[in-house]
Amino acid sequence: MIAECINCNKPFYKRPNAKHVSCSMKCRSKNKEWLKNRTGTNNWRHINAPKANCLVCGKSSLAKRNPKYCSWKCRVRDPNWLEKISLKNHHSWKGGKIKTPYGYIMILKKDHPRANNGGYVFEHILIMEKHLDKFIPINENVHHINGLKDDNRLENLEIMTRSEHRSHHMKKYWREKYANQ
Repeated sequence: MIAECINCNKPFYKRPNAKHVSCSMKCRSKNKEWLKNRTGTNNWRHINAPKANCLVCGKSSLAKRNPKYCSWKCRVRDPNWLEKISLKNHHSWKGGKIKTPYGYIMILKKDHPRANNGGYVFEHILIMEKHLDKFIPINENVHHINGLKDDNRLENLEIMTRSEHRSHHMKKYWREKYANQ
């Protein structure tokens, strides 16, 4: 169906049931009446939308998906909402124990000195610290004797300095590399 643009009077093709009144988006944006209907309160989305007050700031706003808050910022500031999604109440909570892509097991201990940005600490470090009854200094590593990163039995763990740990693994690397030749 051929129609005439209301702004530039050029002919343009439109489907029979389409409500287009202009030939392009550029031409449509020049139409002040269309812009008013698109952005103003006459827009069909807002005609029957219920009004609601934000629980955090009290601002009256149009209720969209969540009628309790006017914006994402207000939603995040609400302590009740944060409590619902935090840790144990979150749908993907697995008890504070995760396995890294490298095979190590980590446990949630936010107040630990070796905790990462997410608050997790390697399980083998926690087990060795519990056995020694003290924190392990940063310059010391906990080594898995049998090489299995998720085998955190006490008899499989030993403490080494970083340099000892590095040289132990480098000796193993060179042994394996030259054993094949």
